[in-house]
Amino acid sequence: MDRLFSEPLARRAGEPYLDKTESDMALELGALRNALLVAGASPEKAGKAAEELAAYQIRFDGCETRLAGFEARVASRFAKVEGDLTLIRWIIGFNLAFTLTILWRVFAH
Repeated sequence: MDRLFSEPLARRAGEPYLDKTESDMALELGALRNALLVAGASPEKAGKAAEELAAYQIRFDGCETRLAGFEARVASRFAKVEGDLTLIRWIIGFNLAFTLTILWRVFAH
C-alpha cells in the first residue's frame, strides 16, 4: 500500500502539466492564442478560446486538488485498518495460547 500513495497524483498519472505554475500556464495560453492567430482566427476568437481553455485548466486543477485530498484520507484510513488488524492478530494469538494452556492443564492431569 505504501507505493500507491508515495507520490503525487499528477506524477503517478503521467500528467506533468498538472504541476505547472501560473506563469507556465500564461505562457502556454499566450502561445495558444498566437497559434490560433497564425492559423487565421480573429484576435477576439483566439483570445476567447485561450480564456476558455484557461477556465478548463482551473477546473481540472481543482479536481486534482480534491483527488489529492481524497487520496490522503484513503491513505490514513488504510493505515488505521492496518493498525487495527495488527492488534486483532495479537489478541487472537494471545487468546489461542491462553486457551491451549487451559486445555493442556485440564486434560493433562
